[in-house]
Order: sequence, then structure tokens, then C-alpha cells
Amino acid sequence: MLLTLLFVVTTSGAWSWFHLGNRIPSPGIVLGFHRVMPGFGFSDRPIGETEREILATTNLFNGDFTNRLMDRYSVFFAEWRRESGPGFQVLHTPDACWVSLGAVPKRAGQLEHLTLRVNDNPLPFECRAYEMPESHRLEATMWCAIVGGRPMPESPQADAEFDATRSSSSRTQTASRRRMWNFFLQSLLDRTPAIESKQFARFSTPVNGDTAETFERLRHFGESWLYSLPPNVNPQSE
Repeated sequence: MLLTLLFVVTTSGAWSWFHLGNRIPSPGIVLGFHRVMPGFGFSDRPIGETEREILATTNLFNGDFTNRLMDRYSVFFAEWRRESGPGFQVLHTPDACWVSLGAVPKRAGQLEHLTLRVNDNPLPFECRAYEMPESHRLEATMWCAIVGGRPMPESPQADAEFDATRSSSSRTQTASRRRMWNFFLQSLLDRTPAIESKQFARFSTPVNGDTAETFERLRHFGESWLYSLPPNVNPQSE
């Protein structure tokens, strides 16, 4: 009886917190992206059925933009509509997905966060550098997850994620736990239920020369590729 009462109180309390309390006003950010960019060619990279099932969305954009200097920028954009149901799809960041495939996170002097101005919205983006398994070159990448119109920045990476003596699965689990705990805390503090619509944007380029300059080029590319839409507008790509 006591366990039943405790369950009812906990469940009703959680529901009341998210649905009856005064939610912190959301900035209502909705991202869009350009399918065509001046000075760039684009190569589509279809995502396999298994990856689509893991990501649990069919609304994907994935491929490479390349300019005349052969600078390559890989992009990925996905969204999950509120009506699709709850889930933790925003946990599928490169810290988990790329590392599970053999990429190794590196401290290359980059900041862990950079702010991009997408139209008039300052958005915090995660910054990472990975040694890629196929080429062993460093790949600079940035990403941002938006839940219910609100950016969800991550907590700093754990030292264990850089420990080369640990297996890739162990480093992946560490990153996933960090991201899940951060997502839970942010959702709790902001009263943002997991069923809210989500967007995820990621772009990357090989580190060529100075790491800081590479990330600056990457930030400039991201500000050109992405744009923001008015709240309550369905995302549309151009």
C-alpha cells in the first residue's frame, strides 16, 4: 500500500511540475537550413535503414558541401515532432555515435562551446575535435540540440572520455550518461517535457592548420547554413 501511494504521489507530482507549474518562457527558436549554398556543391549521403530506426525520424538531411577550394563541410539536420512521442534522440551526438564507431575525442585547444548568431538569435554550440578512425585526421565539429524551442547546452566532457586506455563502448557510455543527466536536469529546471519537439543540427570539417582558425571557419559556415524561423512555424529548408 505504501509503495502504491508513493508511486501515485511521485507520478502525479512529476505531471504537475511539468504541466501545472509556471514554465520558464521559451525563446521559441525554430531552425531552418539551406539545401543550396552559393559557391558550394552538395553531395547527398543517404542514411541506412538501421541508423534511421535508431534515430527514430524520417526527416533527415545529411551530406557534404564542398567549395571550389575543395574545403569539405559535412552536415546533418534532423527533427522530431511532438506528435512522434517521447524519446531521448538528442542523446545521439558525436560523443556517442562517432565514438562508438572508433572516433577518439581529442583536446586540441578548442573551446567546448561557441556561440553562433543565427539571424538575431545567439545559440550555444558544442565544439569537439575527433581523430577519425578511417583517416586518423582531426575532424572539427559543432552541434546544437533544441528542445521545445530552447537550446540544450551540455555539461563539460569527463576526463574518462579522453582516456585512450578505455574501450570505445566505455567512453560512449560515459558520454551518454553525461548527456542524459544533463538533459534530465535541464528539462526539470525549465519544465520542458521530453515530448516537446526537438531539432538537432551538426556540421564538421577537417582540421587544416590552426585549430582555432578551423573552428572559426566552421562557425562562419554554420551561420551561413542555418537560419531561424518565427515561433510556431513548421521548419522548412531552402
